[in-house]
Amino acid sequence: VFAKKQALITDAFIRLELDGAVTLMMNHAEFGNGAYTSLSMMVAEELDLDWQTIKLEAAPTEQRYYSPLFGEYLTAGSVSTASSFMPMREAGARTRQLLLEAASIHFSAPISSLRTADSKVHHRDGRSVSYAALIAVVEANGLKPPEKAKLKNPEDFAVLGKPQRRIEAPEKVD
Repeated sequence: VFAKKQALITDAFIRLELDGAVTLMMNHAEFGNGAYTSLSMMVAEELDLDWQTIKLEAAPTEQRYYSPLFGEYLTAGSVSTASSFMPMREAGARTRQLLLEAASIHFSAPISSLRTADSKVHHRDGRSVSYAALIAVVEANGLKPPEKAKLKNPEDFAVLGKPQRRIEAPEKVD
């Protein structure tokens, strides 16, 4: 589904922008507990995002954004991270799989010859393509994210469980 032909909405929580930014829809409020950072880390881990490309936007008050724990649009009881851990990771993994499929078409190569890192898909021969550049391939081929995608093994985590600066901090102190 496309919004204004400027971005690719791959999931309720993820919008790939033509300028290379990746907008994450935040369905929990940030009360100083690091919710925005932890939720962003979940998607960044599975989607192999360059942390600098992430933008945040408050999710609309629609049912698809309701807390899986409370069944409504609510942040309470320090449960943002726990209740969103799997949904946010799954959103990132499905988007990653979609982009690998698009890159497979772009490079005329099997997915097994591709890997993702730093908001790009890399071919084993050294070529790479940005996620933003793959939006046109997704659109031209009518590709959709899969219903399910394999999640990373926690042993392979490069973002989750590692120190990270608060993603919303620059906006608070500028």
